[in-house]
Amino acid sequence: RKGGGVSSFFQDVTERKRAEIAIRISEQKFSRAFMHSPAIIAMLSKSGVFLDINNAFLKILGYLRTEVIGRSLKDLHIVDKQTRLHLLRELRENQIIANRELIFRKKSGESITVLVSIVNIQVENDELRLNIAIDITELKKAKEELQNANRRLSRAQGIAHIGDWEDDLATGKLTWSKEMYHIMGLPPGQPVQLSGLVNLFPPEEYAKFTKALKDCLENGAPYRQDYRINRPDGSIIYIHDEGEVIRDASGNAVWMYGTTQDITSRVLSEQALRSSEEKYRLLADNIEDVIWTIDPRGKLTYVSPSVRKLRGYTAQEALQQTLKEMLSPPFFRTIKRRLAQANHLIKAGIINIPSETIEVEQPCKDGGKVWTEAVVKVLFDENNVFKGYLGSTRNISERKKSEEALARYNEQLRNFAGHNELIREQERMNLARDIHDILGSSLAGLKMELAVLKQLLNREGYHTKSAISEQIASMSEQIGCSVEVMRKIVRELRPGILDELGLTEALKWHAREVEKRSNLAFTLHITNSKIKFSKSQSIFIFRIFQEIMTNITLHAKATKVWIRAGLKGGNSFLLSVRDNGIGISDDAVARLDSFGLLGMKERAVLMDGMLQIKGREGKGTLVTLIVPIRETTQ
Repeated sequence: RKGGGVSSFFQDVTERKRAEIAIRISEQKFSRAFMHSPAIIAMLSKSGVFLDINNAFLKILGYLRTEVIGRSLKDLHIVDKQTRLHLLRELRENQIIANRELIFRKKSGESITVLVSIVNIQVENDELRLNIAIDITELKKAKEELQNANRRLSRAQGIAHIGDWEDDLATGKLTWSKEMYHIMGLPPGQPVQLSGLVNLFPPEEYAKFTKALKDCLENGAPYRQDYRINRPDGSIIYIHDEGEVIRDASGNAVWMYGTTQDITSRVLSEQALRSSEEKYRLLADNIEDVIWTIDPRGKLTYVSPSVRKLRGYTAQEALQQTLKEMLSPPFFRTIKRRLAQANHLIKAGIINIPSETIEVEQPCKDGGKVWTEAVVKVLFDENNVFKGYLGSTRNISERKKSEEALARYNEQLRNFAGHNELIREQERMNLARDIHDILGSSLAGLKMELAVLKQLLNREGYHTKSAISEQIASMSEQIGCSVEVMRKIVRELRPGILDELGLTEALKWHAREVEKRSNLAFTLHITNSKIKFSKSQSIFIFRIFQEIMTNITLHAKATKVWIRAGLKGGNSFLLSVRDNGIGISDDAVARLDSFGLLGMKERAVLMDGMLQIKGREGKGTLVTLIVPIRETTQ
């Protein structure tokens, strides 16, 4: 070539440059993504040596870059040996490991939970291993805490018998908690829908349920309702259901959630309590005893309607009365003192206070008074807090009358016993006087007559014999008088006719004797003379008859007497004596010093008989004795 020269060749490398630039940009992006990713990222060689790690690796695991690069997993003990070998085997077989939950050990020795993915990649001619791990320690803790919370909630729901539910209104899917299934008696996990619940409700309860849901959806207000449920096993339970509706931004109802509580025990307890209260109220309203309660301040808080029968006040009127108005003055002071004593014990912390029985007199609405007996108990609640008093009051007026009558009767008996002793002493004196005055003088006369007779016997002659005969006649007359006196004394002590001819003949004899000694005209109607009475009955009936005759003779101022005696009803003896005198008064019958009447009553009681004395002023007196017959062979 002449003159020489330069020859040039040009090649267009624009695309290559662009590719190189793109690669550098991509490498830079990858590097930035690699280094600043929140996940733990490490690039390892095929032999497991760390070639590169990102910032998250250093921050989370606590290492310096120089402590990691060039070292292996085996050197750092980030995972335990068994896990490391298992991962290597699985990686050789599958070339990839995805989302494996592992435990990493940090430099400090603390453990964390991570979700690991490992993949083998080819970079140029080198086979590398890319490891990505996400720290899920807090997520794991939160998940465990949520599971624990759900378990605690489930246990709490089981204890409280409360289940929860959710209803996706768009899909109609109904979600129940475990306790909801238990409450409703359905197998856990069984799919349920709102429309399928109709079989669990009685018709009237289901209508109430659907209305509550409709109102909640339309008005937006939460609902609360109680229902009766028929479980599939046939048992009946009661539930309390509460629900709310969730709406979207447009106000459309999209979700409902709520709770259901098994309230069967509470409802049954309330029903039992109501039944018990109704029975108690029925009992309190119908028994004659008055049931009442008083608060700690002494205010009447309840009184049964039977107070009207006791005191004439209605229950409402009685509730308005103070304690002072409910008691007669002396008894109000007594009760006030008793309450003060009880309050002293309560303040001292004593709760085992026995019930007390108190007798009081209470004023009535009509102005009268009634005797009552109150049984009072101090009331404490389950915490031993004093709540007041519970009591029952009953009318004891008749009992008090009986007690007063018994006291009067006992007084009469004491007086009668003293009177009887005086009567016995008087009878002894009379008997002694009769024996001394009549029999004594008669015997003394006989003694003198015997002395004269002795003298006459020593004489002779006709006149002497005549004198002896006269003397003997005189002595016989004195002896006859003595015998008659003895008979009179014996009859006074006990009529012989009572033993010889029986009671009815003795009654007739005594009536005739009284008629002879008085101006009375007797009409006798005495039958059944063959009745055999016991000795005690005969004596008691005869003595009662004697006392009746004595009273008529001394006090009746009568002219006529009607006597009737005989069987009554086949097994009782009736003695009826009526006169036409002035008539005995009730006060005279009840007098404590009427010893004759008291003796009659006492003898009637000893025979289990009944004695009735009734007088009408100016019309006379009727005495009736009825005695059960006790025949005897004695």
